[in-house]
Amino acid sequence: ELPDLFESRIRLFEKLGRTSEAIQEKRRATVVLKPAGSWRTANRENREAVAKADLLLDRATYSLATQYDSLYATSQDRAHRKETMALYQAVIEQNPQSREAYASRFRLAQIALLGGESLQAISYYDAVLRSGRFRDHFNESLHGIVAARERIVTARGGVARIVARAFFRHPRRTATPPADWCGRA
Repeated sequence: ELPDLFESRIRLFEKLGRTSEAIQEKRRATVVLKPAGSWRTANRENREAVAKADLLLDRATYSLATQYDSLYATSQDRAHRKETMALYQAVIEQNPQSREAYASRFRLAQIALLGGESLQAISYYDAVLRSGRFRDHFNESLHGIVAARERIVTARGGVARIVARAFFRHPRRTATPPADWCGRA
């Protein structure tokens, strides 16, 4: 069966240390075995083969995501970042309740936080926290939300200082703002 063939070839390339060929084979598997693909349509009655394809698809996509994540971490190349995020998102869409989807949400949160996308990071960290089945990244996610909110508050603090200067310099100012008007006491 095709899923077994893909899996054997991927393992062989990895065992031989031929990483680029293993990546190509994983890519090929994710294209051929995707849910809307022609192989699925032709084999929809073969439940065992489809189940193997689902498992391989999840593993191959997650493996590709981690490999691109590694490339992004070393190069900081925006193309690798974009590919990494797209692959992690594909893992989540393919099997949202899986451990790989959980880990993908956590990595997406970290990448977003490092990229300065604090609101997006908070959204991903929140999804990690709401996942009831896994707790591997629970504490790190709480810390990530705090760090993201701190970045937002720091950025808003700069804006608050500008607004405060404008407020105090305005000729028709009638009262002073309350002590906690910008979120700080």
